[in-house]
Amino acid sequence: MLGERINIRNVFIGNFCYFCIAAVALLAVFFILHNANWVNGDDFEWVKTTALGIAEPISYHVGNGRFVPFNHFDSNLTLFLPYGNTAFVHYLLVSMVFCLASFFLLKALKKHVPGANGVLLLVSYSFFVYESVNVYLSIIYPEKIIILGFALFMYLFQKLHDENSFVSLILLCIVVLYITYAKEPVFGVFVVFSLINLIFRKRKINVNEKRFCYFCLLNALVYALLYYFIVFLHSDLFYNQGRVQLTYIQNIVESFKHQPFLIIIWGFLFYRIYIVLKSREISVLDAFLFMSVAYCSAYFILKLNDGYYFIPSVVLALPSICKALSELLQQKKIKYLVYVFLCLLLYKSVKNIIVMGEATSHNRTYYPEYFRNLARIAETNTIYAVTDSLKMSDLHYGYKVKNDEIFIGYWMTPRNLNYKFTYISSVDSVPKGSYVRIYDNDELKFYKK
Repeated sequence: MLGERINIRNVFIGNFCYFCIAAVALLAVFFILHNANWVNGDDFEWVKTTALGIAEPISYHVGNGRFVPFNHFDSNLTLFLPYGNTAFVHYLLVSMVFCLASFFLLKALKKHVPGANGVLLLVSYSFFVYESVNVYLSIIYPEKIIILGFALFMYLFQKLHDENSFVSLILLCIVVLYITYAKEPVFGVFVVFSLINLIFRKRKINVNEKRFCYFCLLNALVYALLYYFIVFLHSDLFYNQGRVQLTYIQNIVESFKHQPFLIIIWGFLFYRIYIVLKSREISVLDAFLFMSVAYCSAYFILKLNDGYYFIPSVVLALPSICKALSELLQQKKIKYLVYVFLCLLLYKSVKNIIVMGEATSHNRTYYPEYFRNLARIAETNTIYAVTDSLKMSDLHYGYKVKNDEIFIGYWMTPRNLNYKFTYISSVDSVPKGSYVRIYDNDELKFYKK
C-alpha cells in the first residue's frame, strides 16, 4: 500500500514537472513572437534580403576571414511560407527552431541520464532556456542552429549506439555537415569527439559509430582546406581583428564574467579527468564535455568573449552535469540540499526569461517607431551626417552609419533601398533649418539646426 502511494506521488510529480516544462517553453515562445519586428542592428541583413522576398546568398558570410555560408541560410525557409517577408514569420521560424532544440535536448537528456527524474529535467531545461533565450529573442544569432544541431547530434549518437542504425548514421552526417558551415569552431569540436572515440573508446563503439567518427575527420579536413584556399589566402582583414585590445588571459577572464557557467564546465572537466584516470574508463558524456571545452576554447583563441558565444558549450556540457546531479540525488544526506539548489535555479531561470523577454518586446516597439519617424523626415528633407571618409573607413563606425541608412530607406514610402545621408565634414556647413545626425564615438545626436 505504501509502495503504491509512493508510486502515485512520483507519477504525479513527474507529470507536474512535464507540465511545467511545457509552460516554460510556451513562456519563451510567447516572448520570441511578442511584438515581432525588425530592430536596429544586424537585422538589416534580412531587411535587404528575405524581408523583400530575396534569398539570403551563401556567399554573404564568406570572406574577411569568415567561412560560414550556412550562417543564416535557414532564414530562406521563410520564402516558402505565407507572409514570409514579415518579421513575425521570421520569428515564427525561430520559435520552431527553439521548440525542436528543446525537444531533442530533453530526449538527449533522458537517453543519456536514464535516472533523471522530472524535477531534474525541469530545472535542467529551465536553465537551458535561461542561458539560451537571448539567442532566440533576436534573429541574428546563428547559435540557435548550432544548439539545435548539437541537441540532435547527442540524441542521434546515442540512438546510433543503441540501434546501430544506418538511417541514424546518415542523419548524423547531415546534421554535422550543415552546422560545420554555420559556425567556424564546429569542425574542430567534432575532431575532438572523433579522436576520443577512436582512441579511448574504440572497444565500446560499433561499426557505424566508427564510420561516423571517420566522416567527422574527413569533413573537418575538407572544411579546413576550403577555408584555407577560399578565405585565408584572400583575406587581408579577419573577423574581430583589432576589435578586442586584451591579452589572452584578460579575454578568458572576461569570458568567464560574461558566461559564469564556464567556471562550472571547467571545474567539472578537471573532476571528470580525475575520475577517468582513476577508473580507466571514459564515457560518451565525457566526450561531449571535451567537445564543450574545445568549443569555448576556440573563442578564447579568437578573443570573442560575449556570453552568447558559449551557449553551445553549455548545451554540450549539460548531459554530463545532469548525470552528476542525478547521482547526487541518490544520496539521502544531501539530496534535499540539492533540491533546494535546483528550486532556486528554477526561480532565477524563469525570472530571467521574463526580464529579457520584456526588454526585447520594448526594443521591438521602440526601434521601428524611431526609424519610421526618421523615414518620414527623410522623405521630404535632407538629413546631413557629420562624418568624413576616414571615419567611414573604420569598420564599426561605418557599420553604424550604413545600418541607419538601410533602416530609414526600408521604412520610407515608397521604399528606397539605396537611401544615403548627405555626408558633410562640419556641422557649420549644414544649412539652417536642416536635420543633422552626428556620430561621435558612442554618442548619437540628431536635431534640426
